Amino acid sequence: MNDKPEYRAMLSYDIESYSTRNNADQYALQAAMIRLLDLAAGAAGLGLLDWKRQPQGDGEFVVLPDAIHPARLTGAFADALRAALDDYNASSGPRLRLRLAVHAGPLHVDGPAGSPGRHAVASGRLVDAGPLRAALRVVQEASLGIVVSEEFYRDYVGQGYGGPAPDQFRHVVVKVKQQQYDAYVYLPGHNVHAIGDLGAVPDESGDQRQAPGGVSVGGDWYGGSVVNTSGQGVSYVAGRDITMPERKPQR
Repeated sequence: MNDKPEYRAMLSYDIESYSTRNNADQYALQAAMIRLLDLAAGAAGLGLLDWKRQPQGDGEFVVLPDAIHPARLTGAFADALRAALDDYNASSGPRLRLRLAVHAGPLHVDGPAGSPGRHAVASGRLVDAGPLRAALRVVQEASLGIVVSEEFYRDYVGQGYGGPAPDQFRHVVVKVKQQQYDAYVYLPGHNVHAIGDLGAVPDESGDQRQAPGGVSVGGDWYGGSVVNTSGQGVSYVAGRDITMPERKPQR
């Protein structure tokens, strides 16, 4: 066993609303997820054969080879994965949307039961980020949502290595299991800054738990999109700056 930590880039990804699907759809989505990730990794030159993989049913945790430049993950790999997902979703079959967390840091690559280390834990926490879930619930056209750690954003996204410009990422605060992380959300092909308050965290059923004070919606949002608030009895169409107020319960 190698107990010396190594600096590596890492990925965690997860299928949106996996638990709500029937058995046949879950099987089909698992197969599609692995196939499309492999295709995108090959297209981006991410050394697929040397990936350290930990399957997790509706997702996977991956430690990348040390020779891979981490900036490829939000550049060539993200572009190829988005294209593969869009092509797949244009055909028949259960729709596949992925949440992807990108991070880098020291960890134990070959642990007794995986790849232990606080950075591995952070990657797993980020993929479950409420703001990322909320962004995907709002922008239904998006097949892929990405969250990167503050460290990854600072060291790679912001350093001119190619890929999307830093201003295509939106700063968020992620609170998962009594831990808090600064991170950045990116929706390839969509303007994440045009979404309203990402504090409204959706659950797997699609309902949203509204943040205190209501949800603010930006006026330059995508035409035709609608925000539905569960239990409020109100729908707002994008295109105006609106703050949805707290509503008193009816007697």
